[in-house]
Amino acid sequence: MNENVHSIMRPVAEYGFTVNPFAPSIMMSVTVAMSIDYSLFLLTRFREEVEKQISKGVRPKDVDTLYAVRQVTRWSGKVVAFSGFILSITYVGLIAYPMTMLQSVGMGTSIAVLCTILINLTLTPAILLSFPDFFKILGCRLP
Repeated sequence: MNENVHSIMRPVAEYGFTVNPFAPSIMMSVTVAMSIDYSLFLLTRFREEVEKQISKGVRPKDVDTLYAVRQVTRWSGKVVAFSGFILSITYVGLIAYPMTMLQSVGMGTSIAVLCTILINLTLTPAILLSFPDFFKILGCRLP
């Protein structure tokens, strides 16, 4: 995780922003929180899609994982992307304040949130499709 923060903050420092020592810890906290939140949101939606297919009479082994993942990215992916972009823009707004600490936190956290969106919208569906049997079983309620 430290390498990720370094790779984000290095370009920020090269473009003239003074990087406050508190910025990386705030970035890591926000990144972990948003990553967990977005992943849980996408996985909950996947579970709903699997349960929807099972309620129509499809056996858990025969659930169409590709269709479920498409629905997840189609509907919930838009929500995650929109939410993340708004949050990122909010952090960019901190650059307008004359305090160096807020400027470095704003720029770094904005970039970190954009990376979190990108990772969650690509890695979560890829994992769901790579291990379909594991997530199908978790996606259905057992009697």
